[in-house]
Amino acid sequence: MKSILISTAAVAMALPAMVAAQALNGTATVGYGYNDVMGGSNIHTPSIDGRFDYDNGNALHFGGDISGLRGSANGLTGKVSALVGGVNGKYQFSNGFNLGAYGERASVDVTGLAGNRSVNSIGLMGGYDVETTKVSAFFGNSKTSKALAAGSKMKDYGIMGRFTASDQLTLGGSLARSTVSGSGSSADLDFVGIAGAYRMGQSVTVFGGLTDSNLSTLGSVTTFGLGASFDMSSHMSEGTNVSVELARSNVTGAGHMNSLRVGLSVPIGSSSNAIPLNSVADTAMNPRHNALSSAILSAF
Repeated sequence: MKSILISTAAVAMALPAMVAAQALNGTATVGYGYNDVMGGSNIHTPSIDGRFDYDNGNALHFGGDISGLRGSANGLTGKVSALVGGVNGKYQFSNGFNLGAYGERASVDVTGLAGNRSVNSIGLMGGYDVETTKVSAFFGNSKTSKALAAGSKMKDYGIMGRFTASDQLTLGGSLARSTVSGSGSSADLDFVGIAGAYRMGQSVTVFGGLTDSNLSTLGSVTTFGLGASFDMSSHMSEGTNVSVELARSNVTGAGHMNSLRVGLSVPIGSSSNAIPLNSVADTAMNPRHNALSSAILSAF
């Protein structure tokens, strides 16, 4: 897992020099989280996140993203690790609408859980993308590494939107649901997120996000994060930001976890994103294509 994170960071940082800025745009964030679990141990979570979009100049766009984290607790030998990666392709029509497909894989490994658990997802996506407004929806199917009960199916669907109200203010949110159904019954995992960012002057952006993950009648995990990013272009490469975020996750009937997250975000191509990819705000605006994946990344 550690080697994957290091390799991903190296590739992400090298991409701007490999491809022209006009063709490839995105962001990579190297982060660290300190998580204080109520009544338990402190969990340390180094992470790497990357997202890019490649425009071939002929209305075809190809994208990819990856998020990885590995958590360890003070005084304990156990661990929790997660790796989520996806690819997508779409055709961008001249009127702003687009249509495409995606593939995604998420894996989670927790000490005490019998081996690695993974979810593979594929589906269709479409949306509308102009200068100030971006709306996207998806529908697909998922399969788990441990087979579901005979006749059971997992379906994923959701919608997300982002609106740039001004040069200073950006707002966004998302709704996603993964449903397992079969034998006359079903269980839903819902993910809901809202977020916003406000640029204060030339070098400081404040951001905040709220997400809620609910598994049918078993309870929910609600996470709120508030942070700030600082433009370091005068000291590092253009578009580089450092960030800090304070977050709190409340689990129904089980207590809470307080988190401190820091990050270093570097641009891929000519783009610059003041909202770090390891923040609650980014997860709320850009959820994964499976509600469980989004819930894990939001909490850590």
